[in-house]
Amino acid sequence: QDSEEVINELAADIQDNSATRDRKRSQLEKRKKKDEEMKADLQEEVTRCEKEAARFEYNIADFEKALKSIEGAKDALTGSKKGGAALVKLHEVVKKTVAEADALSLISAKDGKTLHNFLQGPAFLQGTVDPKDPEYKFHSQPLIDLLDKIHKDYEDKKDEVEKEFEADQEKCGERKTALTDGLEENHDKIAELEEAIDELTTKISD
Repeated sequence: QDSEEVINELAADIQDNSATRDRKRSQLEKRKKKDEEMKADLQEEVTRCEKEAARFEYNIADFEKALKSIEGAKDALTGSKKGGAALVKLHEVVKKTVAEADALSLISAKDGKTLHNFLQGPAFLQGTVDPKDPEYKFHSQPLIDLLDKIHKDYEDKKDEVEKEFEADQEKCGERKTALTDGLEENHDKIAELEEAIDELTTKISD
């Protein structure tokens, strides 16, 4: 009768420990699945942040190039560095700069028409314009003013892009830290479950 009681107690312990082990095995599988998902999320976030950084560098380089082009065009238009012949060479540069500004909604239709009329002037196209001629200055001033405005708008847009990028990078850092911390915590839980399962398996075998 004593032996039967011991057998029943051991059988009950085996049943309880087996049920506990099965439950922990199920928890372990869920934790491992979560681990894979979190790793994928982390990699996706790292890739996204890297792409965002590359896009930012590309955009900033474009802005700086455009700003330099505008400065060069202004110098030529005011005759501070080059004469009328150089203006013709800058025709496409100025045109492209304003086209880009138009694409970014940095120039009005009226300003665009002013530019078009100036660039299509016979004297400008033939290279006979003289920056020192008062008449030229009178007609070119609206364009110079326009380039000044575009220059400022480009700088403002560049500042805006830089601020947006800084905010995004901050979010990237927070998101990556949260995912990394979550992975570490999950790894600890996995280790605890594996250890508990091993102990239960040994207990059941004994």
